[in-house]
Amino acid sequence: MKKKIHKLILQPDWDYYLIGIASHEHDYRLTWMLNNALGLALIRTDNLSLIHKKTSQKQEFPVYYFSDNEKNLSYSLVINLCENGYFLAELKNVDFLLRISGLTSEVMKTEILARIKKIEGILTAFPIDVNTLKQKERINF
Repeated sequence: MKKKIHKLILQPDWDYYLIGIASHEHDYRLTWMLNNALGLALIRTDNLSLIHKKTSQKQEFPVYYFSDNEKNLSYSLVINLCENGYFLAELKNVDFLLRISGLTSEVMKTEILARIKKIEGILTAFPIDVNTLKQKERINF
């Protein structure tokens, strides 16, 4: 009798909403503005450390995080540019990435994006389709 082989293939969870933000503000100032506009309490956490594939240099990206237990949402703000490269090089026009986990309603997504766009220090904000990104595995930090 021939032996059966079963393979377990794990697919990463892309169940979050990703917003690209362009702004000339410093990260701490933008975080303060987002906290006020969205009623959040984003706080600075440990830097996200990555190794650049081509140059083998260590990259450090500041991260701000907030978990809203009442609404079952979590927010992560990552700065896209560090001293020696980009977090997502294909999005060089984006200064910040806001990842929101737990959103299910399209109305809520639209409302959050509209509130972000109204912030005075933000040049533009737009949703990013994670499935089109080449480096989408970086978003699962």
